[in-house]
Amino acid sequence: MIYKIYNQILSKINGFFLDQNEIRFINHNKVVFNKSKDNNKSNKILIEINFMQSNHVALSHFIKILSEIHNAESVGYNPRFSLNLFKKFKIFIDIFKIKKIYQSFGIEKFLNYKISAKKKFLAKKFSKKLIGEINSKIDLENLTIDGIWVGDLIYDEFLAVHKVATVNIKSRKFKKLLYEFSIIFFYWKDLFSKGDIKALAISHASYFVGLPARIAIAFDIPVYQPTLQNIHY
Repeated sequence: MIYKIYNQILSKINGFFLDQNEIRFINHNKVVFNKSKDNNKSNKILIEINFMQSNHVALSHFIKILSEIHNAESVGYNPRFSLNLFKKFKIFIDIFKIKKIYQSFGIEKFLNYKISAKKKFLAKKFSKKLIGEINSKIDLENLTIDGIWVGDLIYDEFLAVHKVATVNIKSRKFKKLLYEFSIIFFYWKDLFSKGDIKALAISHASYFVGLPARIAIAFDIPVYQPTLQNIHY
């Protein structure tokens, strides 16, 4: 048990510092993607921060072209965020190093999730409404909000998070997940409604990670999934 904890701590420490290969990659990027910062750009493209290192070379060139097309600043975002202070700190540690790599190929800013008490209250109220409307797993699967299909994302997220074979819509865990979903849904809906986001690049289209893509498409914002092999639109 002590050995397992030691390995976990060591893994986090190693994950916090750049290794020699990562330093070389960052130095390379600073040369290839060197550009003057323009903080007056009103357009933005959002880039999901992910740990799929094999895709980062392709992603870096894709971002450069996309930002030039839209004359936009590149803004990174972490697709996972939490209201729990301990989990927030864990997320900070997990992405500390990866943010440096993203900065090296042109990401100028990172989203800072701020959820007000009012939004938490509205999310809690809305999640209770959803609980009253979801009477079966089929209801959940077919759930749409404001014309956006989201039921499959909630379903898959529950299975992935809790490592179970199916959803128990009466469980406390499910109700908690609906509350978290409501916060995330309205956060992204508010953000995209402002009209300054011109494109979105994601790593996956499933689970809650795929939620920004569904909402962006509803606002006619182009969504891309660049990988090492190809780009999905």
